[in-house]
Amino acid sequence: MTITVSPHARSGLFALVAASTLANMYYSQPILASLAGSLHTSPSRAALVVVATLAGNGAAQLLLVPLADLVERRRLAQILLGVQAAAMLVLAGCHQLPVAIAASVVVGLGGASAMVLLSYAASLVPLHERGRATGTVMSGVLLGILFSRSISGFVSGAFSWRVTFAAGAVLVAGSAAVLATFPASRADEPPSGYRRLLGSVLEIAARDRFVQRRMLVGVLGFVSFNVLWTGLTLLLSGPSYRFSDQAIGLFGIIGLVGALIAKNAGTWFDRGHGPLVSRLGWTATAVAWAVSAASGGGGRTGAACVILAVALLDAGMQAQHITNQSTLIAARPAQTARVTTAYMSSNVFAGAVGGALASVLYPSFGWDALAVLGLTCSVLALLLLRTDRRAAAVPR
Repeated sequence: MTITVSPHARSGLFALVAASTLANMYYSQPILASLAGSLHTSPSRAALVVVATLAGNGAAQLLLVPLADLVERRRLAQILLGVQAAAMLVLAGCHQLPVAIAASVVVGLGGASAMVLLSYAASLVPLHERGRATGTVMSGVLLGILFSRSISGFVSGAFSWRVTFAAGAVLVAGSAAVLATFPASRADEPPSGYRRLLGSVLEIAARDRFVQRRMLVGVLGFVSFNVLWTGLTLLLSGPSYRFSDQAIGLFGIIGLVGALIAKNAGTWFDRGHGPLVSRLGWTATAVAWAVSAASGGGGRTGAACVILAVALLDAGMQAQHITNQSTLIAARPAQTARVTTAYMSSNVFAGAVGGALASVLYPSFGWDALAVLGLTCSVLALLLLRTDRRAAAVPR
């Protein structure tokens, strides 16, 4: 059965489904201290759960998302959601760190359904509206990430972190059921086979300089973003603040401004303001990291700096991220899933690197080292955008 709704309403439903699956990937970030206690390990080692989730998602971006240009997209998304739901149940019941890490890898694999939904949503609207559709779906992605932190913090404090993951499993299973009411969609010019499909992804990444530049900017963004959120949990739960899971989770709501940016960034792109939005986004990110340098000492001033830094960084991250994706989708409409794969797989692996760097650098060097790393990413990205001649975006 299918339902008949307007394109904009359908994009909103896609956004809700994307939010549910992406939320599962970030539930663990604000509750690392509780997770570590249950798994009999340290918070810095428990951060490997976050890294494993992102690594699994990166592998899925590379190996599974391209299938959206080969097979029916709705069915592919439903399968990925089902796999993620099963892994969430395993995670909810585990008592050992290795099991949690393995289950988290699979949670990350299932999270790739969000990017399948992105290609799916873009295929159902005219080319001149794809920036808006991209922004709407990605705003759902960001809302899922943001509210996952708040939800997991509250649920963990009120009940248990295990309830958080069990509820997440139910939510994505329901999302898969919602997708069953949507129309089917296939690529207009699918490759002849899976091997050739993956080969074309590698060819795009290796030869298409336009895509390469966008990939590099995205990599810097995801390193910066995950250094902040992994390191922030360690900072706020440590001796300078000693915040509870619930209090840490509240910081996710601050990033709501980023979701509003994400919703509008695609529309601004459709109006021809993409380069400006990208530069402004990275400027906001640089300011965020500069402000965050004063947060390591704790106290009211430190907390105020954290709040301002989170708001600026989330807004800046989403502005440049949506602009990058909208640019790629508009430039390569016949290769939507494949350019998304090249872009997002590199970015998610970069996010895993960012999380790993935060878990290693913070115990040894403190917050200042993370602030320097994040600011360096911002400066490099701004320099790259300054020299970006924007290679001709002719569809291939």
